[in-house]
Amino acid sequence: MNPPVTRPSRHKPQRTRVLGTFSYLVMCIIYRLPVDECYAALLEKDVNEYYFDQPIDLPQVHVTLIRLEKRGFLKSADATAIGGTNYKVKLYTITPDGLARLKEAVSYYEMLAKAGPKF
Repeated sequence: MNPPVTRPSRHKPQRTRVLGTFSYLVMCIIYRLPVDECYAALLEKDVNEYYFDQPIDLPQVHVTLIRLEKRGFLKSADATAIGGTNYKVKLYTITPDGLARLKEAVSYYEMLAKAGPKF
């Protein structure tokens, strides 16, 4: 008998933990803000201040926050919004894993800037 034919695996390759520029920007803003100001609406305002490519909507910020939280880079806690309103908000903080990933990204971008062309 002939040996069985091996076929390529149909399993999806494991996803890497590389994040995009927008995710790093959101994490940098969360790191910079005081803990009681790290909710999605304020993050959207700050992202639009620093992200010049195109205007960013609140749902885009929400999707990024949820993805970062699922990956373990952020954690959230429910709180009442500041200003005396009854609206509930989620406050976000960076986890130790997220902080390590953010430091890696900063050192990587600094290394690229030093190795880049001189203007």
